[in-house]
Amino acid sequence: MKKLKKQKPSTSKHVSNQAAATAAPRDRRIGSADLQSITLVLENLVLIRDLGHQRIPERQRVLADIETALFSHLSSIQLGTLAPFAKTPSGASWVSKFPDSKSTSDLVASFRGGVDSFMEAMTDAGASVSIGTTLRPPERAYLMYNAWRIANAEVKAEDVPAMNGVDIEWVHSSDAESVQSAQDMVDGYQIVAKPALNSRHTQGRAIDMTISWSGTLSISNKDGTKSDITSTPRNGENTDLIDVGATYGVIKATFAGDPPHWSDDGH
Repeated sequence: MKKLKKQKPSTSKHVSNQAAATAAPRDRRIGSADLQSITLVLENLVLIRDLGHQRIPERQRVLADIETALFSHLSSIQLGTLAPFAKTPSGASWVSKFPDSKSTSDLVASFRGGVDSFMEAMTDAGASVSIGTTLRPPERAYLMYNAWRIANAEVKAEDVPAMNGVDIEWVHSSDAESVQSAQDMVDGYQIVAKPALNSRHTQGRAIDMTISWSGTLSISNKDGTKSDITSTPRNGENTDLIDVGATYGVIKATFAGDPPHWSDDGH
């Protein structure tokens, strides 16, 4: 007669202890600890199958321990929300995810050099330069683009395609709630113009800068010549400053509605 391996009973006891440690409230979604529990449940089901062929005195006790462990694990899981596939509803909480870069080091090399030189010329001349965004993760672009479209009735929440790695649920209990949640995201992102799904930002070929100065800005062009800017406004919308930026290959947005935007081609 085959004897039960010693590690089998200890495994069931370990499972039973771990069940208590990983047990969770019934009103939450499944997490990684639950997935581990499910794996242990399956392992113990296999053990039960194997024990069915054993005739040993400890069999009933071991089966009872396993049954207790199984019920403990299953009671910690809200089966109606089987995930890791559960999604997080759209709303302001998504704004902090997949953050933009604010570093010029994340720009493509062909653009980065001109940006760094232009920014240095502005600060040397006494201008204040603050970076808003350089490289934008495609996931963030997806969220911004579709939040805008839903909020502005360009697409219904249920028609937004999914994106790998972004487990967002755009559809709420009503159309009005879906639209409001999308609008909360638009407000949180502080979007001033319709975002692009694929843009110079996602390619590392754009930068958003807030620029200001007072008095005359005596600034160097790329070739070393000086431009004395006395015109207004004294910010990134100044046409004389825009001309200086162009000498560095940093082109002001050629489209309206996005004041901070510069890129390698104006798009």
